[in-house]
Amino acid sequence: MVVVASATIALFSMGIGAAPPTPEVAVFNDAAYVDDDGEGQNVLDDLAAAGANSTVFTGVDEASWSTAMATADVLVLPENEDEDVDLDLPAATQTAIAEWVASGGRLIVMEPSNGSNLAVVNAVFGTSMSDTGDGACPCDIANETGTEFEGVPRHSTP
Repeated sequence: MVVVASATIALFSMGIGAAPPTPEVAVFNDAAYVDDDGEGQNVLDDLAAAGANSTVFTGVDEASWSTAMATADVLVLPENEDEDVDLDLPAATQTAIAEWVASGGRLIVMEPSNGSNLAVVNAVFGTSMSDTGDGACPCDIANETGTEFEGVPRHSTP
């Protein structure tokens, strides 16, 4: 499952902080890509306030991501405001992410207006999503019965 949304929508629609079991969340907070004192820290603060168990990881190599995903239920990519991580993710890392999601992992991608995290989703999953540039979420959030998205509107804006 992949979600591209604002931090508030993504974190609370995932049920983080709800009754046990609380998901294990891995947050990519590499200062080369993420404003780790701004966007990255905001995500970590929101997770802590929601009572989530979160772990920070860095690096673009496959080993760093696979280690983070090995114990995570949810993987969060805060906004890439410093550099575009999609340009540096090796094919092995992209494959590891795609396989992890296919086996049930949940990927939350925070989308800035420059479209950099959509480029990650496009690279990993072979999609061609683009940002509307108007601050609206550029993709659907499924209203699937029995999932964390049950009751969530089909289209959502931050």
